[in-house]
Amino acid sequence: MTVKITPEYTVQTLVDDEDLRADFADLIPKANDITDAASKFISAADKMFGGKNQVYGNDALILGKTVEVAQKAVKYGAAISKLLRNPIASRVQLGVDQPAQPTQGTVDDEEVIAEVVHEITSGGSGHDE
Repeated sequence: MTVKITPEYTVQTLVDDEDLRADFADLIPKANDITDAASKFISAADKMFGGKNQVYGNDALILGKTVEVAQKAVKYGAAISKLLRNPIASRVQLGVDQPAQPTQGTVDDEEVIAEVVHEITSGGSGHDE
């Protein structure tokens, strides 16, 4: 007996069989907006590395750093989207048995600002060594 592989069968194999939670559905476009905005920024910034509006010296270094940050934003936006689309599989991959407790409102803005300032002034990758 042979199995006929149809396009529908192929798609079912490639896509995780997990339904999107209704309460997460409105967040998917917002996660995509993160990725889209960062991608547009990278494209616009890349144009400043050449042509009549080319930047040089420290300006080029700063622009390069902003592109690095935008590259991370693209990856983060994609990761957010994946987590929303496949929360069960994502929790398994992350090794989390229970959903994390909400963290909204627990972020220390001063700490975040200090980390960003440290990142900018050290020119580092954002990881403590």
